[in-house]
Amino acid sequence: MWQEASEIYSEIGKAEKSRQLQIRSLMNLDKFLEAAELADDSGEFRVAAEAYEYAKEYAKAGEMFRLIGKMDKAAEMYLLAGKVLEAAVLYEQTGDLRQAAELREQLHEYDKAAELYALTGEAAKSGKLYLESGHFFDRVKGKLTNRKIDAAASPEPD
Repeated sequence: MWQEASEIYSEIGKAEKSRQLQIRSLMNLDKFLEAAELADDSGEFRVAAEAYEYAKEYAKAGEMFRLIGKMDKAAEMYLLAGKVLEAAVLYEQTGDLRQAAELREQLHEYDKAAELYALTGEAAKSGKLYLESGHFFDRVKGKLTNRKIDAAASPEPD
């Protein structure tokens, strides 16, 4: 039915409507990858994102969700595709710092994970990761040095 309607629209010069019906027809036939590719080529990224997800092409779905501004959904798709770093970056951009920190920790990026945990208020977790990374004392030394500079720059009270 959808295919027949698509052909009629194509014959009367309504290419966009024809493409939309082709995509719908493919989706109804569970030909999700074909539908996704057609939607992607047509610039219908929302439809493409959903079709790629149904086709279990999670990396492509993530790209499409990213294009339409659905960053949380894009991050979820990237995780399913095994693209942990891409997911972590998106979670950080959307403000889900806890999730971003957990993913950075999985990637053994302990300094970045520690920084993110610190921003979420999880000081103990942050300190533990700085210790594991071997940069705990560098961080403490840096904080103390900054305090000395701040104190030296402050005017003396009268």
